[in-house]
Amino acid sequence: MNIPIELFLGFTGVSIAFAIFGFARNPQVPVTIVIGGIFILLLAVSTTGIIMGKIPTTSVTSGSTVNYTFIDNVFDFTELHKVLFAVLGAFMMLFGGLMVSKIDG
Repeated sequence: MNIPIELFLGFTGVSIAFAIFGFARNPQVPVTIVIGGIFILLLAVSTTGIIMGKIPTTSVTSGSTVNYTFIDNVFDFTELHKVLFAVLGAFMMLFGGLMVSKIDG
């Protein structure tokens, strides 16, 4: 699924905010770190392209008016980018899980 850059960065920011909230609060809340990792992992798995805006393909001049035809400028979110993002989410989930087991144990 192609997702606009604004939504991609927004979801990533919310995930990082969850993780920071989990670390900063006293007592710490590891569940929010796990939730942030789940969001990042879900975003990495479901995204195939990031729409970076629109680029003009053709222009037609009619008198003093210029009409442009635009297409989406898509960044392919595949291979290394996707793997690194998914690994980041998985590590966040594992780290939060280890914190839960440390608190309970």
